Amino acid sequence: MPLMLRNPYRLAYLAAAATVLLWGLAFVGIRVAVRTFSPLHLTASRLFVASVVLGCIARVLHISRPSLSDFPAIALCALLGMPLYQLLLNTGEQGISAGAAGLLIGLSPLCSIVLARIFLAERIGNQQKCGLAIAVVGAVTIALGHGQLVFGFSSVFVVGAAICQASFFLLQKGLLRRYSALTLTCFATWIGTLMVGPFVVLGNTTAVHVSTLSIVATLALGIGPSAMGFVLWAYALSRLSIATTSVSLYGVQAVAVFGGAVLLQEPLSHLAVFGGILTAIGAWMCRRPTQQLPHSTPATYRAA
Repeated sequence: MPLMLRNPYRLAYLAAAATVLLWGLAFVGIRVAVRTFSPLHLTASRLFVASVVLGCIARVLHISRPSLSDFPAIALCALLGMPLYQLLLNTGEQGISAGAAGLLIGLSPLCSIVLARIFLAERIGNQQKCGLAIAVVGAVTIALGHGQLVFGFSSVFVVGAAICQASFFLLQKGLLRRYSALTLTCFATWIGTLMVGPFVVLGNTTAVHVSTLSIVATLALGIGPSAMGFVLWAYALSRLSIATTSVSLYGVQAVAVFGGAVLLQEPLSHLAVFGGILTAIGAWMCRRPTQQLPHSTPATYRAA
């Protein structure tokens, strides 16, 4: 505990690291689940499970209801970060290699940093610039070493997912000035679930038999990456800058590649390992909170 008090950002860094682990392993779960479920069906199932889990947590902790004036912003945040992002990513991964998808999703941190600099006046230090450059090189190296970079029409969906994710982070940052990580995650997830609910009938399974493994993977995706992952990410984002948290997402690709190699016996090259090391170094260099311009107001976290 004394160490935690000495560094008030330590818990935020741990939350970001846990999110990277959960979201990286989500790619493994998705690869298992899409063997049975369609992208829409998988998205709806993940959000439903996450909504139930967050509903139980919210009932115990008695979270407050957001102001009605903020519901349009929360609804837009939910649309971009929940159903739309997942649908685009799941659809895109059906047509391009894992390496190509990982590289394209790597556009999200870059978009987030640019948007944060424009709209939130976040200043990026020289160390973070170097860390970002190293992380980008690492992401490209992992993609080159993990699979063929074959881009087609499906890549448009993945690029769209990256843009949605970056926009989601920007909107979320502003809302976290007024609401706790748990409150914002709960309402965004619930609204996102309601948005995709009416279209579940279109998400027919892609196989006649729904395997037990696919069901387990879907449950794990809803509880881990979709519920706990977004709560932890929102907490980290409320304490740290968008630049610092976004660059850490390059670790997601590394976790996905190594998780696939261990859990799914996917091939892992020496080039991918080297890229993972570069990614970790770049993320470590960006660990310090970004300084902000005088007129910007740093986000704060308050308990639910």
